[in-house]
Amino acid sequence: MKDIEPFFKQLDAAMAEEWDVIVKVNPFFNALMDGLDDRRLLGIYLCEVYNTVKHSAITQALVVQHLANPTSTSIRYMKYCLNHALEEVGHEQMALHDLRSLGVDITNETMPRPTIATEAFTGYVYRLATTGNPVQRLGYSYWAENCYTYFAPIAMAIVQNMKLEAKNLTFFVQHGEIDKKHADEVKKIIADVVSTQADKDAILTALRGTIRLQGGMLADVHAAYLKFLKGEAPMYDFVRNLA
Repeated sequence: MKDIEPFFKQLDAAMAEEWDVIVKVNPFFNALMDGLDDRRLLGIYLCEVYNTVKHSAITQALVVQHLANPTSTSIRYMKYCLNHALEEVGHEQMALHDLRSLGVDITNETMPRPTIATEAFTGYVYRLATTGNPVQRLGYSYWAENCYTYFAPIAMAIVQNMKLEAKNLTFFVQHGEIDKKHADEVKKIIADVVSTQADKDAILTALRGTIRLQGGMLADVHAAYLKFLKGEAPMYDFVRNLA
């Protein structure tokens, strides 16, 4: 579409609106903003980061199954999806590295299963990738590649409250740097492939949906942390030495 900038402004406004709700009511966000300094919360959170990000490359690649009858536009989109999927491979290992840097004895094989909210989120992204309008996953991509602006207060609170170093938060630091480049690429491909109002609506719906479900993930992490403190979440026993 010739004039895509108003749509980008609409997406940015939607991100800010959805995140504002998280800031106001999400217990994970509020606990950190109130000064919580327990590294065990971070340990549980990084497990969910791992359990989410390990699916990113797969869901990105799955989009191409919708593009069985290529046009010049969809060929560009296919290349974007596959190239981006390749770049996403292994990014969950940053979260695993961060856990180990904190002193957690954990491997890919011993990672606890995801929370219900994490499974709901990943299931939704798989649905975006495999059903409906093929461009809709770009709504998640737009949010995911721009979310570090919104997550910056969380990262800052974690570093300050828990007295951490950059080496303990490579997922935030290094992954954030990678995603600055990806954010520009997402905008470019949206400008290339969005051709109808239905495309815009699908992208906007996916953006709002993934932010809301990620908010649910954060709340579930906090709930799991509270259960852990009560001795009701033995799957997280490995974070005890972070106290």
